[in-house]
Amino acid sequence: QPGSAGLSYIIPPVKRALTMQVNEIIGVAGFPEPGVRIVILINYLPPQSSERRTRMLLENIPILAVVQSAAASQDGAARPLNGYTSLTLEVTPEQAATVVMAENQGLLRVLLRPASAHRSSASWKAGSTASCALA
Repeated sequence: QPGSAGLSYIIPPVKRALTMQVNEIIGVAGFPEPGVRIVILINYLPPQSSERRTRMLLENIPILAVVQSAAASQDGAARPLNGYTSLTLEVTPEQAATVVMAENQGLLRVLLRPASAHRSSASWKAGSTASCALA
């Protein structure tokens, strides 16, 4: 099929590809790569509260792709890649809506899961959504 190498041919029919913007701090210093799984946290200020809270938003989310920024020098020569600017994740439509809402509610952070946790799903439900509300 034409274009069969694209993401739309990789993700399962019940999943979607969602890209989130990251920087060196939010994106675990550029260590995430396609195939690894992450946890997404949110730090936010609940309504009618003066104290910020941090909650797990999503866990065990696979990374499909990463985009790096390569700033060109003034003479046009490419410089070394300087970190990730976005992560494309494999999520359900509901998880995508959760991330999009959360991006407007607070600061998102990515946690890199250990490689050993990728192989064992006994204690991690694949792509699960945390059961906490943002209030």
